Amino acid sequence: MSQRISDSTLSMLSSFVASQMGLIFPRERWSDLEKGMLAAAPHFGFSDAGECIRWLMSAPLTRPQVEILAGFLTVGESYFFRDPQSFKAVETEILPRLLSSRRGKDQQLRIWSAGCSSGEEPYSLAILLHRMLPDLEQWRVTILGTDINPAALRHGTAGVYGKWSFRGTPPWLKSLYFTAAEEGRFRVIEPVRRLVSFEYLNLAEDSYPSLFTNTNAMDLIFCRNVLMYFTREMVRTVVAKLYRSLVEEGCLVVGPVEYWQESYQPLQAVSFDTVTFFRKRGGEPEATQEPASPAPQERAPVPTEPAARLPRRPEGRPLGGGQASSVTAQPLYETAAQFYRQGLYPQAVALLTGLSGREEISLEAITMLIKAQANQGKLSEAMSLCEEALKGNKLDPALHHLRAEILQEQGEVEEARASLERAIYLDPQLVLAHFALGNLALWGGRKEKARKHFQNALELLGGSAPEEILPGSEGMTAGRLREIILQITAAPQGAEGKRSSG
Repeated sequence: MSQRISDSTLSMLSSFVASQMGLIFPRERWSDLEKGMLAAAPHFGFSDAGECIRWLMSAPLTRPQVEILAGFLTVGESYFFRDPQSFKAVETEILPRLLSSRRGKDQQLRIWSAGCSSGEEPYSLAILLHRMLPDLEQWRVTILGTDINPAALRHGTAGVYGKWSFRGTPPWLKSLYFTAAEEGRFRVIEPVRRLVSFEYLNLAEDSYPSLFTNTNAMDLIFCRNVLMYFTREMVRTVVAKLYRSLVEEGCLVVGPVEYWQESYQPLQAVSFDTVTFFRKRGGEPEATQEPASPAPQERAPVPTEPAARLPRRPEGRPLGGGQASSVTAQPLYETAAQFYRQGLYPQAVALLTGLSGREEISLEAITMLIKAQANQGKLSEAMSLCEEALKGNKLDPALHHLRAEILQEQGEVEEARASLERAIYLDPQLVLAHFALGNLALWGGRKEKARKHFQNALELLGGSAPEEILPGSEGMTAGRLREIILQITAAPQGAEGKRSSG
């Protein structure tokens, strides 16, 4: 192909794309960048690619612009059980250990396919679990697929695939786990489809882990053939956030060409046959900053394990009823907040648990403690704390909403719905609760009810600036939530909400 975009323009564009999307296009890949931009320009309304590039670089990229570019600048090709050696490691090493540690206790498993493309990878993981767990219905399984390309996500949500997605797969795959669809295509069977949910997420920009986006407390994260497109600096940033999204002993699986071990500290490299994966075993990600020390009069310990239980509250003092501005509590609270923001949840829990024995513990602090426990997957502990806090704060809508989030992860859908309705009764303007009710209605097949809840949420969002951070959302902006709702309501028939109910 003869070049139609100058080297100087491609050089500027490659730097711009790296800064805005984290994608790296060195000189040897400028032909790919050029090809992608020539194809993308008409979708932005330009016949001249150079003019389109100059327009794009005149301001930071918007979410719709990122989505269009992602569709042309990233490779969306995938197929079932791609890289069999990685799946062998998951089947014979990673999952047996996880399942054994959970069986007979809290039988839940949380898996995230980050950069899932059109969905073959998360469905492959769901099929693997279906084969490994004869008592699958007795487990709470979450398999989340996220990608930057909304067209690929719609493909995954539909769950219908052509023959090319089955190349190199064994005959039993199609016969046992798919039904015939139109024109030689095949649809994932419903028991497998129910295990997987899809959501837009930009690994380079969005905040995670987050209880709100279901990216917390993951046992296994697949992030294969994604990091190779990122700059090394962006890789370290993304890995640091993925590290925080894992529970202790959780595993990260990357692509065979992405084994830059220095970028995965402090994850521990584990070799299995020809595959290397990375396990979380304490430590702190390289990209995080050490929190500032508290004031000398009350220097905080940095324990690695939280106290076994909360100290008894003074009689008549409700949990979460104090003020965060207390002179004696504030230094510890600020240090705990820094630990929490860095994803160092055990340290945050230890400090906040110590604070909870004081009369001046604030509702803000106890809410952070609840979220820190939930983000580690300790849902029973989080629920106990939430119930105790509600005894003294029965009229706080945010606590009822947080309780609903925990109940939803526990698979208690009806009780979660009741808690959300209480939250809205107390605060009809609580947009996150309207959104959550919309999702619950959608999962239950009540599409008209879901539409009404989503419409209520959109009307409330109309009164907020797009960049405004929604309280209790872990960094979600009003504009971002509006885009998510519009994406859900525009999804094809049969599409699911943003989280599986387990």
